[in-house]
Order: sequence, then structure tokens, then C-alpha cells
Amino acid sequence: MKQPGSNLVSWFGLGFLAVLILVAAYFDMNRLEGFLILVFILCLIAFVWGRLSLRKIELQSAEEDCCGFPGEILEASSSLYNKKMLPLVWLDLSLPVGKKTCIEACPENAPSEDEDGEKPAPRELRSTFIWVMPHQKMRWKQRAMAVHRGVCTVEEVKLHSGDGFGLCTQTKKYKLPCRLRYVVYPKVVDVDVSPILNNMSEMESTKNGFYTDRTLLENTRDYREGDSFKNINWRLLARKDEVQVNEYEKLTMRRVCFMPDMFSFTHIEEILEENERREERVTETEELENMFSLLASLIVKLHEKGVLCSLVIPAIGDKEEKLVMPETAQTQVMELLAALAEIEYDSEPISVPVDAVMMERHKLGQIYVLSKNLKRSILSKDLMAAEELSAISILSESPALNEGERSILTETDFKVI
Repeated sequence: MKQPGSNLVSWFGLGFLAVLILVAAYFDMNRLEGFLILVFILCLIAFVWGRLSLRKIELQSAEEDCCGFPGEILEASSSLYNKKMLPLVWLDLSLPVGKKTCIEACPENAPSEDEDGEKPAPRELRSTFIWVMPHQKMRWKQRAMAVHRGVCTVEEVKLHSGDGFGLCTQTKKYKLPCRLRYVVYPKVVDVDVSPILNNMSEMESTKNGFYTDRTLLENTRDYREGDSFKNINWRLLARKDEVQVNEYEKLTMRRVCFMPDMFSFTHIEEILEENERREERVTETEELENMFSLLASLIVKLHEKGVLCSLVIPAIGDKEEKLVMPETAQTQVMELLAALAEIEYDSEPISVPVDAVMMERHKLGQIYVLSKNLKRSILSKDLMAAEELSAISILSESPALNEGERSILTETDFKVI
């Protein structure tokens, strides 16, 4: 807990006490002089102790992110090292997190309600230490309550301490050598993924469970009756007068790629401000977060079914697009959920990385676009022309585009179990 300190324990206060001692000595007021000298020594000790209290303090935080889901308690491992000879009688440590944050203080450390009965917005996490001895190293867990999807990064902390009498206090900002990150994943519920699995089964039944990537040549062999003329190696035929057929690498279809369409969760709203009407694009935040929650749920459930998932995040404003393609099934869930947690969107225009998608097409598998309104969707002509592209309309308010060729699913198809 912060201490206010005393006005006497300062350069001005010590100077004032010194003047009083001289005045008392001049008038031979021995008892008063002795008392003032005692007070002066006490204030001087408190002044020096308080000034040195925050020197040679070393803080360390864990390099790995502290991750969890909404409603969970997140615990970040940290350490405090008092590298000087003076003990720390008390130390108040604050981690500023700002007003708009995905975490808040735990219930036992939450700020009290104001006069109107409302809980103030959390701006910092606090920890208090008592009696940190010289050259003592302490480890503790910085606890926080996960509230909603997002990432909170703490790069510096605020330290507040002083002397053991509480007469002189000091406040200092300390930059962490390794930033502390709280990552809150989207909310995950148990969903039925049979629509996606059935769609994959239908595709596998027509292609024997595989599709070929014509950019990946495996080998060549002699022509057999029934081989497609498209697979004939015409260059080899012209050079050696032999009819050879190209064999391309076969890739399994148990891959799914998701592309969230954030822009479809926005609309134009008319705002009256200072007797002037203006139009502004706003984000439907609640419905957008529901989409992220459903997407995270699909990833977790498909992982349990042995499906390798990937994620294409469109370019948002001046931020570059991002392709998240986990190499192993063991790490895919955490990688994809962390990428979803990092998305920050506020009605900015987005663009589809068509070239990047086409370049990595053989690694992505079946592509799904999560969109609220297909009329406002990011589906471009080039992306719609891609082979075996399916679209998921999370909240379908408009007729499906190319309904005869595309699989349009709604949120109700993935009913919560």
C-alpha cells in the first residue's frame, strides 16, 4: 500500500530542522536542541533509506506468454531480486494495463466500488511485498482474471517503496527486460463439426481421398491407356520421342483453412454530432466476437477429429496479411488460438491475400470464409474461382452467392452440443 510520506523528510524539511537546531543552540535551549537533533537524525535516516530503497532492484518475467480462456485465472511467473544491503520493508508493484484490456485484477485484488455502486475500469495489476531482505530473491505469480479475447502486453512496471518508518517514499518506473504478455483466447464451446467432415468425405469419395498438386512433380512413367493427355510430358516427348506421363504429388484432403471476414460485421451508422449528421462505419462487436468464438471452437473440435487446420488473416488497414500454418497437429491449436487473440479490428478496410493463398494452396486444403453478410463479403472473383472453395456464412442475412456451386453453411449447422 502506498504511503504518503512526511514533509519533514525532504531537503526543505531537513534544512528547516537544521535552522531550528541552530536557533535552539543560540538561545541555550538544551532540551529542545536535543529533541530536534534526535528528530533530525531520524528524518535523515528515513530520507537516505527512502532515497536508496528502489536502487539495485531487479525484476524478471517469464519469456513464455501467459495464456488462457475467458473466466480463467492467469498466472505469470515473475521474480524480484533485492541486490543491495538495505532491506525493503514494503514494496508496492503496479503493472499498468490500460482501460481497454482483456484482463482485470483478480476478485480479491479488484478495486472497490465507487459511490454510485459502479466498479471502476481496471488500469493496473498490483502486488505488495513485505520485508524483502538484502540480496534476497523472491518468486511470485502475477495473477489476473481473463475477461475477453485479446492480448495485453506489459513492458514496464511502477515500483513504490520507502523507508521502514513510512516517512519517505519513492516511485520509479522499471522497464522489464522481457515483456510480459497475457493472451486470452476466444471462448470455446463444444460444437458439432459434422457439416465440415461430411463435406470433406464427399470430396474424398470423388477423388479417392486425395487431390493432386500440379506444381509438385513426383516422377514420370510410361504412358498407359486411359492416361489424360494433360499429364503427358511434351518436352520429354519432343526430345526423346518417348511418351512419358507426369505423376504429381498426392496430398491428403484432411486439411481445413479458415479466413475470417471481419468487414462483413460492420455497417454504416448515421451519427448526430453538434447538430450535424455524418455517416460512420461501426463494428458489430458482439457478433464479431461470437464469430471468433465459433471459429476457435471449430479449430479445437477438428483437431480432436485429426484434421490439420490453418488460418488466413486478411490485411487490416496498413497491417500485412498473416498466414498461420502449423507444421504439426500437436501445436496447431495453441498457435491458431493465439493468432485469433491477436486480431484487433475496428471497422478498417481489409484485403484478401489472394496471391499468398494461391501460392500456399496445396498446404491449406479446403478453404472456408467466415462471413456474416455475403453481400459485404471479402470474397473476390479471384478467390471464388479457386478450386473447392466453400464459404461459411455465420449469420446469413443475404442470399448465398453461387449457391449451386458453393457450400453455404450457417451458425445453426454447428449447433452447440
